[in-house]
Amino acid sequence: MAFLSGKVVLIPTDTVWGFAFSPESKEAYEKVLKLKKRNPDKRVPILTYSIDRAYRLFDNFNPRIYGLTQKYWPGSLTVVGKASKKVPEHLVDENGKIAVRVPKKPAPLDIIKALDIMPATSANISGENNPADLSHLSSMFSKEEFHFLNKTKSLPAKPASTVIETTGKKMTVLRKGEISPFVLGDLTSMDIKYQTNEPLSICFVCEGNTCRSPMAEYILKLKSTKTDIKLNVSSAGLKVDNKSFVYSDKTLRVIKEKYGVDISGKPKKICKKDIEEADLILTMDAKIQKKVQKSGGQGKTKLISEFSHKKTHVADPYGKDYEAYLGVASELENHIDNLIKYLASRNFTLIT
Repeated sequence: MAFLSGKVVLIPTDTVWGFAFSPESKEAYEKVLKLKKRNPDKRVPILTYSIDRAYRLFDNFNPRIYGLTQKYWPGSLTVVGKASKKVPEHLVDENGKIAVRVPKKPAPLDIIKALDIMPATSANISGENNPADLSHLSSMFSKEEFHFLNKTKSLPAKPASTVIETTGKKMTVLRKGEISPFVLGDLTSMDIKYQTNEPLSICFVCEGNTCRSPMAEYILKLKSTKTDIKLNVSSAGLKVDNKSFVYSDKTLRVIKEKYGVDISGKPKKICKKDIEEADLILTMDAKIQKKVQKSGGQGKTKLISEFSHKKTHVADPYGKDYEAYLGVASELENHIDNLIKYLASRNFTLIT
């Protein structure tokens, strides 16, 4: 496409506005690096129009992630790997690698088909927020620095794509995006390592969100402050009574007397958004687990006891005496200690 020669163009992608250019134009590539103030050692992702074409951009694509790419391409997955010799040299990083994605958005796909591949990266200064609205670009760039290919003013707010790299049976998550690392592991049976400083979202679920799940929530919050693991922790219930305005008084007492923390909160019923946004959902028994899985939590919903290499249920202390609540808290603490060990072993820690 001659009109792209040497030019940087602004395109809407599945997630944010992006700077794109002809794959053959090293001049445009250098313009993008200058616009973004980007380290030249950092690769510019390559967009292509089909899954089969994406495979051929790599030298020896890992067959263990065929199923994963079939599910998430076109869409929110970016794969890093060794580049084929046919990829233009300026698009390959110093380690001989490229990052590839197959987008859903019709506008860039039409152009990509004409070009075969199109390098594109978020239209922002490196390290700053990714723009979803054109008005946000005006504070970063002047309009003379790039060309428009679409008149759309805004895009739906979505997380950036999940970025992975694989070697044999191991997968490294380089950017979390919208695909849970636990879903990645479930779909591929690969050993997952987490190499990003994005927090992991964990939601505990029990029946009424008055006893077990709020106890687990606050135990993990307390313990995670003593580690380098960055977490967003919450809890919810399947059947929350509209008359339940506070957590159980015995729950509050256990957390206060055993852990020295005053907590307050209102029981919350789990919703679709909670399930979508959580990276890991931990349930107290198999019945709850199955219900959450059926509601969209496949691949990332587990029994909390699984991290202690068990598949036992955490008994509901509701209606029982204080000693029963203390016993449940101790059981949850044991499972949570093992969860933290698991996360640490997978590098779910802050990268400094």
